[in-house]
Amino acid sequence: MSRLVVDASVGVKWFLPEPDDERALALLRSEHDLSAPDLMYPEVGNALWKRCRRGDLTLRDVDDAVDRLLAAPIIVHPSSALLPLALTLALRMAQPVYDCLYVAAALAHDGRLVTADRRLLNAFGRGPLSRRVVAIEDVR
Repeated sequence: MSRLVVDASVGVKWFLPEPDDERALALLRSEHDLSAPDLMYPEVGNALWKRCRRGDLTLRDVDDAVDRLLAAPIIVHPSSALLPLALTLALRMAQPVYDCLYVAAALAHDGRLVTADRRLLNAFGRGPLSRRVVAIEDVR
């Protein structure tokens, strides 16, 4: 069993039909220990809000998704504890702090970040942190 940090790009796939949504759902059923910074909740919530505003989801769909998100087997890490490392990563890698919170969680908790965010993969997929950031389609 391994420790996996999931970001919002994975979390939204639990509720919205998107490429690799089956892989994301499989993570919830897997033996992996899943975790995320608390930032994931407002980010997934914002994606649900956008899709509801566009008419892709009903209010009932959003309520159901929020209930399922809050019940998901995820260990939550406070962003405040991850901020110093995330800010260091952001400055070194020229990436947004909020994305680096996920990478910081993976580093701080000896895990790997699973993401569907190509920009984040491109930024961290090479170099010394490449083993810590993995594309959702590459998770085994």
